[in-house]
Amino acid sequence: MVVNKADVLKNVAYCIGVDVDTLVRLEKMGVARIGIANNCYYIVLRKIGVHEATVVLSCKDVCRFIGSCPKPLFCYTASACKEVVVGEKFIVEDLVLGLPIRLTVLNGKLFAFLLDGSFSPYTSYRLTLNSRLVKAVNEFDYVCGVVFGWEEPYTLWIQPGYDKAYGFTMLAAVLNGKYLTTYTLREIGYSDLLPHIVSESINVDDLEKLLHGVLAGARLGIRLVNNRITVIFASKSLIQGFARWHNLLLDCSLLEVARNYYAITYFNTQKNIERERVACELGRLLVHSLLEELQAREGLVVELKIPYDLKDDIVAEFSRRRGFRVKSVATADKGTVVVEIERRYPLFESLQKKWHILPLPF
Repeated sequence: MVVNKADVLKNVAYCIGVDVDTLVRLEKMGVARIGIANNCYYIVLRKIGVHEATVVLSCKDVCRFIGSCPKPLFCYTASACKEVVVGEKFIVEDLVLGLPIRLTVLNGKLFAFLLDGSFSPYTSYRLTLNSRLVKAVNEFDYVCGVVFGWEEPYTLWIQPGYDKAYGFTMLAAVLNGKYLTTYTLREIGYSDLLPHIVSESINVDDLEKLLHGVLAGARLGIRLVNNRITVIFASKSLIQGFARWHNLLLDCSLLEVARNYYAITYFNTQKNIERERVACELGRLLVHSLLEELQAREGLVVELKIPYDLKDDIVAEFSRRRGFRVKSVATADKGTVVVEIERRYPLFESLQKKWHILPLPF
């Protein structure tokens, strides 16, 4: 029987709760390969690295394994899709798409959905069905982080993420009011989480307050500079999180966190070339975060307090972009300036807005 590709796309999109255009775009991006076999629609998902995993989907209540494909982690039917959305909710961030993700525990199995209820196979196929981990996730008051890795033996890592320059960062999770670090997770049996930058002198209240403020969609980390100073730093995703959660972008204290991370990293870096890389990277992230925030609003004026060294780059970036205007630049204090930027009119039509949270070309 000849199968029409358009029909397959339509059915798969229906099963996982996205529109066909989104599915086509994801396929073109190389994230997924879509097909049909043995009356089952399937998606072969690209993993970070060389491996792939198959998620079998069916718009019927029957789903068979596909012999010609890698063994699927689970078989997902339309009925199960409807049932899962009523499970417990935990918010993390998907590393592939950079989207806020809701973790759902149903009948001892862990699934992931976008916040609008759409199934997120890009996270789900990396989730473990390990009952011990599911139990732990059920006990978390909330989780803020990212599903990072899928490694033997299929362990779910909910971490702030991996930064090529600075390595692994800490897990950000709160259990019964207690901040759980990577080290404490190792103590309770999660030996595959790397111990990294852990100190008993961490101000738990401040970290908890910051976590509650971020809520989701952002990666957090800390760097222990010495015995007295602990720096909360922003990875790419946290800077992007400023943009997704407008109240964070306008929160001077959180911007100060990012600025302090830049300054301390800059001055504690030994090599000049590395200093330049750090300055360039953070400058681009700040610019992008502000762009995202302003794109979502009309008539908004934002004051961005930044290191003086970033002034020219940010002024140039917003001066040449359509729909933005640099209203003023003023010296704030030693080494910093305040750049006032106005968003004058929408940049994107509604259809385009949904794509600004897809992976960014850094």
